[in-house]
Amino acid sequence: MKDVTNQAVRAAIDDCLSGAACMPSVRADVLNLTRGEKKVKKKLSVGIIFAMLLTLLMAGAAVAAGLGLFGQMSENGAVDARLPGLDRVSADVNLSIVTEEGVTVTIGQAYYDGERVFISYTVEGPFDQVELGEGKPAVDAWDWELPGELYGQTFGSDSASHDLMVAHLDGSAPRWATSHSVNVHDGLQIGQEYLDIIGGETYLTENGVLVGWKECVVPEELAADEVTFLLGTFTTHNTWYQDETGCYLSRGERTGAAWHPFTVQRDKTGGVPLTGEASGEGWTAVAKLSVSAIDVKGEVVVACPQSWVEIERTWENPDGVDYICEWRFYISGQRVTNGGTEWVSSGVDGQLTVGVSSKMDALVEDMKLVPVYSRSGEHMEEAIVLRVAE
Repeated sequence: MKDVTNQAVRAAIDDCLSGAACMPSVRADVLNLTRGEKKVKKKLSVGIIFAMLLTLLMAGAAVAAGLGLFGQMSENGAVDARLPGLDRVSADVNLSIVTEEGVTVTIGQAYYDGERVFISYTVEGPFDQVELGEGKPAVDAWDWELPGELYGQTFGSDSASHDLMVAHLDGSAPRWATSHSVNVHDGLQIGQEYLDIIGGETYLTENGVLVGWKECVVPEELAADEVTFLLGTFTTHNTWYQDETGCYLSRGERTGAAWHPFTVQRDKTGGVPLTGEASGEGWTAVAKLSVSAIDVKGEVVVACPQSWVEIERTWENPDGVDYICEWRFYISGQRVTNGGTEWVSSGVDGQLTVGVSSKMDALVEDMKLVPVYSRSGEHMEEAIVLRVAE
């Protein structure tokens, strides 16, 4: 996962779009998210199930005098449905880092379940500054040349400095702008191992504080009951030039790069295990999921025709095979829009393993996984009915 190409792309995004809110990748088809589920020794009643989940959801509520950063972001319009649950179960970190530029980066909360780590953070101070000038700057070579384009058409951000640069670099005259930005790395690290980001969000408050959260995958070989993670900060200096011929960018050097440690205990509370089976023409499927305090996630193993496996391996379907290309969550007959298929593994002949998840922090009685075919669409009659594992 950590190869030269990925690092080059990540560096280009960090350098060129510092201050911009980038959509993190949510497809993790190359990640191993398999975890064995422990079976419940005897069948549980619905009342006991809800009591178990209530215990999970209320963990930490007694010691929380108010909302943490996860909860504040949820109330202020952040869209991820897991944030209220994360606010209830996360540990307070409250680690503040002050950079050479006088910018304060604070890790507010963290949650680690052995497979993923979530953090909330704020960035305060002069983290995004610009200098504006007339004429052409003394730059030997441009890293990006965008003929016929305007700066505002190519780069996007919700920062005040970006608005200044859009107004200044309007193409009416030769002008330049230099940005100086203190940034937080998109992922985290454990030692020298980079952890890929699979979720997150940032927004700017009215008083100029950048508030954000991120979710990263923890490789199985690095998981432990207590893990020290590293949050990275760095500064970029970029120069843009705009004239009537187009927009040009010179990426400057990174300075002040540093990694800051914080330690988190694994949440051993566990979740409520769910299972279910279904079959159709030429296939059978077994689902094993777990409902935690923040979401529902797991796998569906599908024994299927080899043609389905080849389609997933090659991303080609020349014969127009009507195969299951997606699984969707349904509750009481209504589709859950914030969940479904996350990744597909086709490493075994005659079998597809599908990772599914939904951002729900509640257990419901009538939950199903509905197969979606590539040509004929949803087949409700072939749905996997999820039940508490015995």
